[in-house]
Amino acid sequence: MIPNVARAIARTLLLTLMFTATAQASGLGPRGLEGLTAARGMSFDHYTFAALWMPGVCHSWHDIGTVCDTTPNDAAVTREFSLHGLWPSIPKELSDRGMKPPTWWKYGCYWYAPDHRIPQSCALPRTALPSTLQQRLDAAMPLTNICLDRHEYTKHIACFGPKEDTFFSDALTVLNRLNASRFTRWISEHRGQTVAKGAIRQAFATSFRQRDAAALELRCDARPGSQRRDVLTQVWITIPTDKLDTFPQPRSFKAGRRGNCADQIVIEDTLH
Repeated sequence: MIPNVARAIARTLLLTLMFTATAQASGLGPRGLEGLTAARGMSFDHYTFAALWMPGVCHSWHDIGTVCDTTPNDAAVTREFSLHGLWPSIPKELSDRGMKPPTWWKYGCYWYAPDHRIPQSCALPRTALPSTLQQRLDAAMPLTNICLDRHEYTKHIACFGPKEDTFFSDALTVLNRLNASRFTRWISEHRGQTVAKGAIRQAFATSFRQRDAAALELRCDARPGSQRRDVLTQVWITIPTDKLDTFPQPRSFKAGRRGNCADQIVIEDTLH
């Protein structure tokens, strides 16, 4: 069998098994992200846009393959954010049945799979994107080397209906807008420094014309051998569902969670 055909058949079977019940219940079909709230019961309150700071990831994460060793230290991913994900919050049809957000965070669309089974990311079929979009994604999401793209689509968005190219194109648009902001420029200008958490939050509020940084969740991890979560690895930004297309205009932010970083945060500047 032709490999591409085999992959396409495998993906179709997988998604059919996982999401048939959802589609039948809510009338889902392919649509752009701006139309997700139209599906009965599958409306949701907000997105969490997750962006990686790869120098911090490389200094504190394990089991992410060879990307940190093989990417030059002058690559763009050392000066701007990379894509992690764009996550819808818990669907109304599940919250109405009593599901709490932590359960949705754990399972996402896998909740609709038989036995809620969570597969290994690289066991999922490859994403089927146009070559130009795949090249953009590979550059903006270094952790495609550990199949992060497959995981992000299948866990976080497939049960809502949009096709892969719609999802990743929109997620890359949000990333590009973040990277064009004064906030990303501020982070880049402070690479190699230890800065106060409050200073990062103030830079965020100023850059996006917010009264505070309630929409920003700073995520940090520890260096090997340390327990102190002071290495910046991610920023998570809460965006109202109906404001995704206007991000980062001032009204496209919503209060989210507080994060886990220490009061003093290291902004790493190299990958290795």
